[in-house]
Amino acid sequence: MTFFTLWKNGYLNPSLTWQALKSKTGPYYGLAGVIFCWLGRDLLIIVPWYFMGIEPWQPSYISFLTPENYYFWEMLFLPDFGLLIWLTGSALLYLFLRIVEWPVAFDQVLNLTGITALIIAPIGIVLDWMVC
Repeated sequence: MTFFTLWKNGYLNPSLTWQALKSKTGPYYGLAGVIFCWLGRDLLIIVPWYFMGIEPWQPSYISFLTPENYYFWEMLFLPDFGLLIWLTGSALLYLFLRIVEWPVAFDQVLNLTGITALIIAPIGIVLDWMVC
């Protein structure tokens, strides 16, 4: 299955997606999912908010981030932050699965969490635009 077929099947037939991911070696599908997820969030939410001049709801606790340039810096750091969330969350899930003695490889966990992030990303993007 191709990457976009996996993404589409995540909506139409999730069990088929998870079964197909079991045979994939390496975390490439998960990495691509996370990159598309966070770049999409960046391009569809943060970039427009920056160019529309929307200011954050609360002032930043970091002194050099003024309300005017807050979203500019968020555009740069959001994809990196997303990758860190993905790696940390996947590591914690892998640790839990190892504790309960579930036989799984770390690559499989990375692929599963990455594709899952991409599958649920459009919901988060729509919700973010609704609150703006």
